[in-house]
Amino acid sequence: FGYYLFDTILFVISLGMGNPTNTFGIFDNILSMTDRSNIKLIRAFAPLSELFGYATIIRSLTQGRATFVMQPSHYDVVPNNIAEKIIGKF
Repeated sequence: FGYYLFDTILFVISLGMGNPTNTFGIFDNILSMTDRSNIKLIRAFAPLSELFGYATIIRSLTQGRATFVMQPSHYDVVPNNIAEKIIGKF
């Protein structure tokens, strides 16, 4: 099995950080976390299936002070634990 990973950048105003780290489980690989003035930038890879509805979740956790952008990055092999879940549904 394979799936597309998206290069995702999360922008969070530090004053309204809330706790977006609770949502990092959706990301396959966190590439960087950077502070610029009062904005925290978090760059990571995430599968598209995990990004559906993410905008609502991250805005709720940060009182509307976060957003993200995503763009297709690359195709990769699905990890075994996720492949087993997919196979188990059929």
